[in-house]
Amino acid sequence: MKNKLWKAVITCFLVVALLSVSVWAVTDTVKNLEAHYTGISLVVNGVQVTPKDANGKVVDPFIVDGTTYLPVRAVASALGEDVGWEGSTRTVYIGEIPGQETNWMKKLPPYSLSSDGGFICDGTDHTKYFTVSGVKQTEGIYVDMGYNYSWGINHETVNVIWNTNSLYKTMKCTIGYSETRGGERNININVYLDGEFYDAFPLVWSDPPKTFSIDLDQCSF
Repeated sequence: MKNKLWKAVITCFLVVALLSVSVWAVTDTVKNLEAHYTGISLVVNGVQVTPKDANGKVVDPFIVDGTTYLPVRAVASALGEDVGWEGSTRTVYIGEIPGQETNWMKKLPPYSLSSDGGFICDGTDHTKYFTVSGVKQTEGIYVDMGYNYSWGINHETVNVIWNTNSLYKTMKCTIGYSETRGGERNININVYLDGEFYDAFPLVWSDPPKTFSIDLDQCSF
């Protein structure tokens, strides 16, 4: 699959569904295995990866009875996912952990932001924020649309682009005004998938923040 790029003229908070993978064992079982280390190479999306454990030590893949075993941490890291271990349930988590909130501003930040005055808040710096409907937001994207004070009109188009790598089915964005400089203005949020126009979401200046859902399955392959 080709990497998927889409863009929107928006100020948003990002919520995307991500697959969680878990492995669970009920009881301990001891087996004697014959492992074959044959210099197996690991290549992910065309990039060669050197598997390492949490301490940075190289961990070589091996073969047992015709099945190749790879270090789960190395594979998860190569795919851009976090890996977790819960000892009480003997569960390995790749990606999202059920019941745990995901910081999408860190996990899937925009590929490109064209707004000169715009910035991304990933929640790690609480002194960096923007305000929407009087509420401070420390996670999200602030987009400065620009304003022509002489003519009293908006004069700028802002592009926010994400590269989702075809890993997600839907994307939700909560969009609202952080300020209404220059007067009362209505705008359209134009969304493009793979460069093709998808839909326009109107935003009235006096409206509270709205949440829009975008069907990424409509991307072409």
